[in-house]
Amino acid sequence: MRMSTATRAADAADAPTPSTPTREVDAAPTDATVARVTREVEVVLTETTAARVSLTVRDATSRLVRATMRSPLGIVFEDVDGDIVVAEFYDESDLGPRGRGIKIGDVLRATSAMTPTMQYPKLNVIGGGVGRPGWRRVMYTCACARDGNLDDVTFDQAMKAIGSNAKAGDYDVELVFERFGG
Repeated sequence: MRMSTATRAADAADAPTPSTPTREVDAAPTDATVARVTREVEVVLTETTAARVSLTVRDATSRLVRATMRSPLGIVFEDVDGDIVVAEFYDESDLGPRGRGIKIGDVLRATSAMTPTMQYPKLNVIGGGVGRPGWRRVMYTCACARDGNLDDVTFDQAMKAIGSNAKAGDYDVELVFERFGG
């Protein structure tokens, strides 16, 4: 039996073409579809310098808490599953951490630090003069188990960064904490 060209064309239109495979779309969210929530906080480091810290937080109910404190802080930090968590306070007064809005369970996300630098007067650089050692105030982001940022400092590095504020000229320590659930 012979088919006409019109019948073969109609049958071909009904059949799926191999160049357009069909696939089912999975309804479960993947890592690529999960929205990341980012919060920003601006920290004044010196009279002329400020740092804007942008951090990926756990979810939309998390918030950032900024505190400025003198050394020693009176806070005990613990490394809990990759997070630097406030475990307890030594100073329970209003001038201590509790009076600055810090709560037990807050996660340290950034701290100020002093890094050594060489400072050169403008004319000495051109003339080949020598510089003198100095300090530069910076903000370090701290390790967090969820964000996977490899540039973050570890628990030990964060504790040294906090201590560097007092060693380099008795500067206040700028701290940024993440508080979960509002």
